[in-house]
Amino acid sequence: IRVIVGIDETFINPTYPVDVAGIIDLVNTYKDYPAVAGWYTADEPYWVQGISFAKMQLAYDTIKSVDTKPVFIAFSEPAIERNKAVEWATAYDHFLIDSYPARIGQPEFSGLDAELSGYPYHNNWKLDMRRANEQSQIAGKPWWSIMEGWSNYEGETSTYRLPTYNETRFMNYYSLSENPTGLLHFTYYRTKNTVAHPGEAYPYDGPTWFDEVWTPQAAEITTLGPSLLNGALSGAVSDDTPDVRADVYYDPDTGKYYLLSLNETTGSETTTFTVDLEDPPGEKFISATPLFEGAQPVIPIIGDQFSDDFSQYEVHVYELVTMLLGDANGSGAVSADDYGFVQANFGATRGMGGALVPEPGTLVLLGAGLVTLLYRRRK
Repeated sequence: IRVIVGIDETFINPTYPVDVAGIIDLVNTYKDYPAVAGWYTADEPYWVQGISFAKMQLAYDTIKSVDTKPVFIAFSEPAIERNKAVEWATAYDHFLIDSYPARIGQPEFSGLDAELSGYPYHNNWKLDMRRANEQSQIAGKPWWSIMEGWSNYEGETSTYRLPTYNETRFMNYYSLSENPTGLLHFTYYRTKNTVAHPGEAYPYDGPTWFDEVWTPQAAEITTLGPSLLNGALSGAVSDDTPDVRADVYYDPDTGKYYLLSLNETTGSETTTFTVDLEDPPGEKFISATPLFEGAQPVIPIIGDQFSDDFSQYEVHVYELVTMLLGDANGSGAVSADDYGFVQANFGATRGMGGALVPEPGTLVLLGAGLVTLLYRRRK
């Protein structure tokens, strides 16, 4: 486990000057611990706390004077709406956005596309993710998606509820489609203390949510992890439905290809995907196997196309099977050279359908409570 260490709120706050000496002492105390991955300066400093940019800049510069590890900051939706990730870009290395659309009294999938009446704080979750991606690119700084994983303690009153399995899965994969560096859920200690809310879209308590929603979906991300780290393949997939997003990822450890797809709105869709590989030359996909949805039939790819159905906000993940599987030439790596080996030894049209593939390599993830960190090599 690696951790991002929070700077004491008494050192950086809206009321008193930045405690430079306190920050330096804290960073020097912990910076050489192998578990320390970076520093977290403030939670929602602009909109909620009202901490000035000058203070955040001083805190950042103070940390950097004694350590090179990345500095993290969290912005709420109003800060991203007002372009603060760009305006404050010199005061952090990574920014996070916390946006929580699931609300008590609202049905499943409310708040993903439209502002909920009576809730002045939340705007539009999907728009928040798109803005975060856009500002990340303009600022040249990585961003993380902080998603909802909490609701009320016993006796507490708030408007937030736990998201359903389908809401959580959509938010995970929609976030991934906007190229974040990390995925998180807020937050482990509150999740474990969240009480059941009978009659809500997700009616059970936090420990149940952790076991039946977060845990299996974290396992999905771990399975896909090496391919996500490798980045989406440009031009490998297109589809005929404007509301369906799709990307193909390649796992260099196993030679496996994954298609991640989702319907990003209400209503059902029947979508035809066109999948194509440019490398190795002549290679092609022959079938798509649905993953993480129980036993599902393999879908044959005819020519370079296959079709599937989507309900509202539904996610489908497929393993795309090629004619060539695995490390055919025994080099220890799966690459275009394997296809050349097959061509030379078996003929250009003969596949390796029964070839063994290596087990997935160890994925480098940052896990702390409800944290999943993906450092992505972009393509």
